[in-house]
Amino acid sequence: MSDSAVRRFLSPVVTFREGETLTGVLMFAYSFLAMTAYNNIRPAATSKFISDLGADNLPWVYLVAGLTLGVILQFYGRLVDKIPRRWVLPGTQLLVVAVLVGFWFLLKTEQAWVSAALYFWGRMLLGIFLISQFWTLANDIYDPRQAKRVFGFIGGGASLGGLTGAALTAFFAERVGTDNLLLFSAAILFFCFFIVVQIERREVSAERAGSSSTVAPETVSGKEAIQMLRDSKHLRLIALLIGFGALGGLTLDQQLNSAAEELVQTEDAVTGFLGSITAYLSAIGFVVQIGLVSFVHRALGIGFALLVLPVSWGASALLILFAPVLWTISLARILDASLRYTLDKTTREVLFLPLPADLKFKAKPFVDVTADRFVGKGLGAAVLLVLIKLFGFTWWQLSYLSLTVCIIWMYLTRKARQEYMAVFRRSIERLELEPATLAPQVGEPATIETLVEELASPHEDRVIRSIELLESLGKRHLVTPLLLRHESPRVRARALLAMKQATPETLARSALAVERSLEDEDADVRAEAVFVLAMIRGKDVTAIMRPYLEDKDSRIATAAAAALAESGREEDRLAAEETLARLAADTREAGKTGRRDAARALARCSDARFRRVLIPLMHDADTSVALEAIRSSRRLGDEDLLFVPPLVSLLRVRRLKNAARGALASYGDGVVDTLRYFLEDANENMWVRRHIPGTLAHIPSKPSVEVLLGALDDEDGFVRFKAISALERIQKARPELGIETTAVEKITVRDIGTYYRCLGAGFNLFDRGGLARENLLGQALDEKRRRAMDRVYRLLALALDRKDVRAARWAIERGDGRSRASAVEYLDNVLSGRIRKMILPILDEAPLEETVRKGNVFLKTRIKGVEETLARLIYDDDPVIAATAIDLVREREVWSLAEDLEQVLQFREPKDYIVFESASQALAAYRSGQRRPS
Repeated sequence: MSDSAVRRFLSPVVTFREGETLTGVLMFAYSFLAMTAYNNIRPAATSKFISDLGADNLPWVYLVAGLTLGVILQFYGRLVDKIPRRWVLPGTQLLVVAVLVGFWFLLKTEQAWVSAALYFWGRMLLGIFLISQFWTLANDIYDPRQAKRVFGFIGGGASLGGLTGAALTAFFAERVGTDNLLLFSAAILFFCFFIVVQIERREVSAERAGSSSTVAPETVSGKEAIQMLRDSKHLRLIALLIGFGALGGLTLDQQLNSAAEELVQTEDAVTGFLGSITAYLSAIGFVVQIGLVSFVHRALGIGFALLVLPVSWGASALLILFAPVLWTISLARILDASLRYTLDKTTREVLFLPLPADLKFKAKPFVDVTADRFVGKGLGAAVLLVLIKLFGFTWWQLSYLSLTVCIIWMYLTRKARQEYMAVFRRSIERLELEPATLAPQVGEPATIETLVEELASPHEDRVIRSIELLESLGKRHLVTPLLLRHESPRVRARALLAMKQATPETLARSALAVERSLEDEDADVRAEAVFVLAMIRGKDVTAIMRPYLEDKDSRIATAAAAALAESGREEDRLAAEETLARLAADTREAGKTGRRDAARALARCSDARFRRVLIPLMHDADTSVALEAIRSSRRLGDEDLLFVPPLVSLLRVRRLKNAARGALASYGDGVVDTLRYFLEDANENMWVRRHIPGTLAHIPSKPSVEVLLGALDDEDGFVRFKAISALERIQKARPELGIETTAVEKITVRDIGTYYRCLGAGFNLFDRGGLARENLLGQALDEKRRRAMDRVYRLLALALDRKDVRAARWAIERGDGRSRASAVEYLDNVLSGRIRKMILPILDEAPLEETVRKGNVFLKTRIKGVEETLARLIYDDDPVIAATAIDLVREREVWSLAEDLEQVLQFREPKDYIVFESASQALAAYRSGQRRPS
């Protein structure tokens, strides 16, 4: 049977990808045979011990095991370090076969110590060699995403094997005898040896094969183990879960064995009874593993999965206390084991997945063995001995211990779930001096000298700071007039401000330099120069400035007008207004300097009458004039929002939009409602609307977020894109604002739907329909699909942790297989509802047809033919998709759609001119073909 045929046959229970099938089937067979043999040995070993030594002495074996297993595993670890990795697992199988045959011979001696040794080996050590190594190999072969798909199936082999082995034990125990079951198990494991060899050959590379085994327990010293637990909270929680799980299981096992000793008669009958219990629990476990594990993980998560077993314990303990009879403890044991080795075991394996590989392969054998045998069963055995030997607890009274363990474990599962998510986040997350300002000491010469030297610095901030320090020391006279020639207008203006406090002698020496500053290109410098010059001449500022209103140099005229605009006399303000209006109205090319100077000067005119002069300058044909007018409007900060409409209209001008955006943002929340109005106006200029989200991004506030969330549903895809970008910027600047996720989730679902529609259309046309993909429609569909997925990731970053989603996206798009799988696993756990169901088929990289079919389920559609698909696409709301679809109709001469093209011309909105053009050309070609003689 071919690989694809096997995959189809197994598709109802497991989803294999290409190349995974044979290994998956072999792993299933491996777990089936190992568990079949194990479940033959366990009842036999238990019944021999009960018959020879009594059930009350079973805890002694667990106590000895807890004290000695560490030493045994240290020895085993050193042994396997010397063996090539590819032979560790097969060698283990052969070793177990030899030991089983040896015990068969020893049992013939009928000595009690042989029964104790068989129980110790068959119940304590054999599970390590068979089951733990199987799961460690599975962790080595499969990444987290494969594990979610495959672990339920391959783990089902263990449940089915447990059922088979237990059923065989129950059937043959009294027919062939308990001792002879060991030979049957040896034969099964000998066959299992060949399967393990085949798996190793397929999955372990030559490079890794020469190293020490990662599937064998690695030697870890006690100090290293303690350090691992100290460094990893996640590992500590796993160890505690395993320890308390082992304690609960040990308690139920002790209860069952004691009840069997009390209520069942012969040794072989006990073997058969225990075998039948194992058969029942294996049957139920198989159903749970195959039918329930994957569903619980996918639909309910590992937090719920971890709680199932402790809750079942609590219910079972209460039932036993209420009715202490054989069937209640049997039911409790069946329920415990059917969940422990299926749902709970698989879930705990998932907990290991996000750990770094080196830590996982060192820690997993230690945690599996030490936490289970020493913490759980070793200390648990001590507790049981105290309760049984010292306090005389009967088998049913031990249920009080189960209730206690249940409560503690439920608390630990909650903590483990939280830490699991934190570890995943960390796993996928791995990416001047301002010049010293001297504190001046009073009159300290070195300080003064340094400050004076700083005045020659080309850095404006340092110069201005030095001026301030000199002023604080009363050394304004050291501020040299040479600073009036500094390249920075801020320095020039600050130097003039310092001169206002200078001595008359200093001012007199600086008069010529100050007078030249009246012609400075910067309006602030000119304004300061006016006041300093008035001080120098000892006159009123307005009296000095009036003659300059008619100066031919627009810089001087505008400086005079700015000074007179602040006069208390009405005639001065009227004269200033006339001068500025005259300069602003000069639309000649030669007049642009005067218009620019007027725009600068208006920023210093606080009287509202001057603002009407500024608005036309904001729309000046010369960009430099318009920029100056926008800057002046920003400085004025008009409270009645007079400048807002012209500023909004300037967003459509590429060279002015940034300045207009900055001016609008300076109004703060007060402008948000106005921007909302323009954004929601469908008749507003397209590019104005498209630049409003970017403007709102400069006003990071709750009202801005609300407007942007509303824009996520805009018909214009560019507006939606800009709204997402703006929300990202606000989220980064003000994370405390928070973003309401309902609207984000709604748009995310829509964009995932867009992805599926483009994917399905491409599949219908090119993959299933056989058309060549190298055409404009194919490119348009691929590009729209990529843009849709880009928006999905960005929207998820708004709803979830931004850094985590960005890291996950990088890993999915550029990482290796395991990094990608970890990232998808992270999203699988943090997403919920419809988004999770829709996006996972895309991220899991299922075969194209499978993904398309799942998308059709979400969209409530189906796979269509070429003609039907084109018929839908030519009506698409996206004009690019519609136009390229029409172009493909013309190219392929699909003239059965001619009537649809006519409807496009008749009903399509005029703004979609490219659709009209494509439809017109297609119909022209159609009609030309009709007129052409046959």
